[in-house]
Amino acid sequence: MQTIEQQTGWSRGYPKMICQNVDVLSAVNDYSFDVNNHEFIEYFRCRTGIVWDDHKVFLTTSDQAEHWLLNSPDFRYMASQEPVEFGHARDQEVFLNRILKGKLQDCWELFITVENSTWKHKYINLMEN
Repeated sequence: MQTIEQQTGWSRGYPKMICQNVDVLSAVNDYSFDVNNHEFIEYFRCRTGIVWDDHKVFLTTSDQAEHWLLNSPDFRYMASQEPVEFGHARDQEVFLNRILKGKLQDCWELFITVENSTWKHKYINLMEN
């Protein structure tokens, strides 16, 4: 498993910095994140503000997700429930999904480095409250 730095050449400006570069995040293609680890998902939410749901599990873990985004007539905009148009709009959704997976991997790499630190306990306490 290669780190984001090994895959893209990007390095953190400081130890707990989250990558904000969408080109770097979308270029990540080697993943080790664990979406079944509830502590990690809470850490991810706290660091990014992204709320987790079953749809995101499918988009980030399924080999068929990209095909579904590009071809499914059931793919709809969340707010209006209108079908997402085929073509450029679908390509954008694939790009956004790659960014989401890159963000997960980035946070995972941080999460595993703080697994035994007191900093991690701050996030565990958030889950209990």
